[in-house]
Amino acid sequence: MIVRRQYRRVLVFVAVWLAMFSDHAVFGQAPPVLSTVFPMGAQVGQTVEVTVGGSNLQGLRTLHCNVNGLRCERLDAGRFRLTVPADAALGLCDLWAVGDNGVSSARTFVIGNRLDQLEVEPNETIAAAMAVPLNVVINGRLDKAGDADHFRFDAKRGQRVVIECSAERIDSRLRAVMELFDADGKRLAVNRGYFGIDPLIDFRVPTDGSYVVRIQELTSSGSAEHYYRLDIDAGPRVAFTVPGVIERGKASRVVLHGWNLHPASGAASASKSSSVITTGGLTPPRSPDELLDRIEVEIPALLAEPSWPLGTRLLPAQAVIEGASFPYHFAGSQAPVVIGVCDVPVVLDRADNHSPPAAQKLVIPCEVSGQLVERDERDWFAIEARRGEVFFIEALGQRIQSPVDLQISVLDSTGQNELAQFGDEVRNIGGSFSTSHLDPTGRWVCPQDGRYLIVIQNLIGGSQPEPRRIYQLSVRREESDFRLVAVPRHDDLSSLNVRRGGREVLDLLAFRRRGCEGAIRVSAKDLPVGLDCPDVWLGPGVNRAVVVVSADQNGEAQFGELKLEGVAEAANQSATRRAVRGGTIVRSGTPNGWGRITSQIPFGRCGSRRTLMN
Repeated sequence: MIVRRQYRRVLVFVAVWLAMFSDHAVFGQAPPVLSTVFPMGAQVGQTVEVTVGGSNLQGLRTLHCNVNGLRCERLDAGRFRLTVPADAALGLCDLWAVGDNGVSSARTFVIGNRLDQLEVEPNETIAAAMAVPLNVVINGRLDKAGDADHFRFDAKRGQRVVIECSAERIDSRLRAVMELFDADGKRLAVNRGYFGIDPLIDFRVPTDGSYVVRIQELTSSGSAEHYYRLDIDAGPRVAFTVPGVIERGKASRVVLHGWNLHPASGAASASKSSSVITTGGLTPPRSPDELLDRIEVEIPALLAEPSWPLGTRLLPAQAVIEGASFPYHFAGSQAPVVIGVCDVPVVLDRADNHSPPAAQKLVIPCEVSGQLVERDERDWFAIEARRGEVFFIEALGQRIQSPVDLQISVLDSTGQNELAQFGDEVRNIGGSFSTSHLDPTGRWVCPQDGRYLIVIQNLIGGSQPEPRRIYQLSVRREESDFRLVAVPRHDDLSSLNVRRGGREVLDLLAFRRRGCEGAIRVSAKDLPVGLDCPDVWLGPGVNRAVVVVSADQNGEAQFGELKLEGVAEAANQSATRRAVRGGTIVRSGTPNGWGRITSQIPFGRCGSRRTLMN
């Protein structure tokens, strides 16, 4: 009898588990997966025909985009015509396929302001290179092993041509290697990683003539998912700003760093990127200041407010940027640059704060915007603190796309005795939706009244000066804050699809900051009739929970957006409210699975619940 009861309990447990976590497999079709959209972008105000690929995409009706006013017309089973509105914001957006099986996983689509073209085969050799103009974006792919694509452009002596390949940033499998050749086939430059693993070549043209760009895969692999967008651009491009964060609601002046930012910059002194190998007689820069153009602009107070979406890729660990940034578009540039906003004073690091005696005094709370240009540079700061005071100390480096691995130390007033050290955040609460990062974060309790030093350094300096090594250092007392992201719980790529009479779940991830340890309540907003989503409580210190969405038997098939909001209350401050952002798995499995944040949490309600079979 005991064995029989235990057996029945096991059956009940399995049935409940299947009902909660496997409705898509037991009661309905497998979820649709959108693997490719080709081409991957379009020029603002223009119309483009795209072809989609993936699995379980039967009965596709439309492509949904988070850009207001973008029109989609179905041409046939896998082709659509997209019309981008003339006033659409430049940058990255999301596309979802919607059909009989519900809504698919998301794929990135790019809206730009340069001429958009498709790669034309054959172009596997330098001699067969496809001729293209300057200021163009080519949509291509390496669809077979060992493939290589070549493109020829003409340029004039003194022009500064920036050649950039977007692949990983637009959800591609491609790990691109980019090379530049002159008309005689001599290699002038090569790069295989500038913005992450996506390459960029900053090329000052030495003489009038033709030049050829080659794109190939680092491991010589290829497939339909090895796609890319290649920019060959002589126009303005912004890489980053200093400061990288400004005070919210206040007009500020920032310096843009990038290429061709001045009208006459094409004839300016020769320069190159420190991460690009350049030959062919080009003059190397005399100082780090010559690596990039600089121009100062004023950010109006009305613009210095958080905005969403940002028009750029956000990885899971970058959730802290959401709600604390806005996109800034420099006139004529091809994409926005993200600038942070905060509610405390912002200071720039001084050029001479590289030793304990020269430590720069900070008044807490504040945010520091700095650079670690030199290979072994350290920036020192001094604070006054009282015994028992609790401080939250955090730096942003990798999470603002800076090529650094930062470390922070707190020392006594002599700079000799280390009291605390903060390094990489190795915890991963998201599985394939990896939340770990290389930025230091820590809590420090002052042992006694006095003066203390904070030093920040980059552990992967490199051999050359690099102005892109920017950071943001936050020194505050504990003020509770958090961000929330919801990701569909599946081993494969999918979105949220709820069958009539069934349920689906999302993993809810909490990114707690500045001493946020209390309970967080998450509630659904504006749910349509027939859907149910009970409130979720994340108890004190809990970083992960489950959101359950269920549909009744009689609801109509529909497509919509799930809106969730989190509320947390903390002592001595008003309740904090945060919108829950969506997440998607871009590549599943280990060790190379990864995900990113999406602009929306779309859902599909479709199909009918089938009888559970024995």
